[in-house]
Amino acid sequence: MSVQEALMIWFEANGGSINPSIALAQDDEGGQHFRALEDVNIPSSGGLQVCYCPFEVTLSHLNVSESPPAAVRNCSQESVCSKLLGKIPTAAVSYFFLAEQFLKGEESFWAPYIRSLPTESEMQTPLWFDEEDLKWLNGTTLRAHITDPSKSGLEMRRGMWKDQWQQGLEVLKSEGEDVEKFSWELYLWAATIFTSRSFTSSIMMPNEPDNFALLYPLIDSFNHQFGSKVVWDMSNGNFALSITQPVKKGDEVFNNYAPKGNEELLTGYGFCTENNPCDVVAIRIGKPPEPVHAALRAQFPTRFSTPDWSPDEATFFLRGSNHYTGGYQDCSLPCLRGLPPEMYAAIRAILAFSYRTYIEQGEMTDDDLDEASLQAIHDRLSQKRDGILVWDPQLARGPQNQKQAYAKIYREGQLRILSEILSELDSGLADMSQDQE
Repeated sequence: MSVQEALMIWFEANGGSINPSIALAQDDEGGQHFRALEDVNIPSSGGLQVCYCPFEVTLSHLNVSESPPAAVRNCSQESVCSKLLGKIPTAAVSYFFLAEQFLKGEESFWAPYIRSLPTESEMQTPLWFDEEDLKWLNGTTLRAHITDPSKSGLEMRRGMWKDQWQQGLEVLKSEGEDVEKFSWELYLWAATIFTSRSFTSSIMMPNEPDNFALLYPLIDSFNHQFGSKVVWDMSNGNFALSITQPVKKGDEVFNNYAPKGNEELLTGYGFCTENNPCDVVAIRIGKPPEPVHAALRAQFPTRFSTPDWSPDEATFFLRGSNHYTGGYQDCSLPCLRGLPPEMYAAIRAILAFSYRTYIEQGEMTDDDLDEASLQAIHDRLSQKRDGILVWDPQLARGPQNQKQAYAKIYREGQLRILSEILSELDSGLADMSQDQE
């Protein structure tokens, strides 16, 4: 019996169902996924349910809670992970629990599901890259701090997970538990499984303040494709996935995780999409002077909502011309199509504060301030682009494996967006120079 056959038998025996017009498939490119066995048409009444996963087979920290929801399998008495609740982050409890179930082997209720999951050697997210793979990320947002890798986005995530793993080990040790079996590699595998395959509780419990992740077996085998028309129904914790567009025989049946750029796809799921219509470049701006921040909060109360310059407030996303939105609306200048209006406003406000003496004395006009703002943004983006290009000589002639191929797609997408916006800014600066002559 194949892994997929055993998974299906277990899934259906525990209340799950798959539409008979589709079936599990496995290949190197798509991993475990679903394909249509015949032409799949949509009934006139609406969508077609293709998968139903009951709450009972989900896997999360809820399984080790003292009083989980009635439908959730209660493992609190048998699992050492129940001792971690309230002492380490909820997400980390889930990672330890998945690791524990992996170690139980065939004794685990989830054994058929866990056997179907990617192994450590099959992981594609950047935390599983070796040094040759990582070269393709040098200079990008994911690995900008080459001289001090611990400051890169990737290593900060690794460090956070490692801290949580060590905290969990200390808790279990203090409870007299054997922790040798919970290796760092196993914990990293479990964390990667959750970040690449889980769904958030906010969909089924939108009014709860604390969101958490759950694994929904089989639902997580539908690959992502932006634009695929699907309907999620997570009533009472059960997950029904329906499609609302036909699928031809032999074609893959997709889910849609919402718009995601290649950086998010690569770090979260381990793949990228060529010419991704959702792709963006992340730019972070340092905290402005408090008077500037206060003015920005007044002008954009939704975007700048806290007294602190949080990472969300400090990060802006640039859009290329192929972005599904076409760019940002309400641009004050045509050359700002790819820049968030709040980013331009922040840069302009920071410069206005810096040059306030010249402005007050009439030595700097609004046009001068606009030009200085465009030039400042141009310089920042040029620096980011050049920080990626400088690594070209160290790259192989082409990707040597799938990880490098996806990293190359991500890298080239970042360069394309940056070069495009820089060209637009060049045009804007040239127009300003002509107007001043």
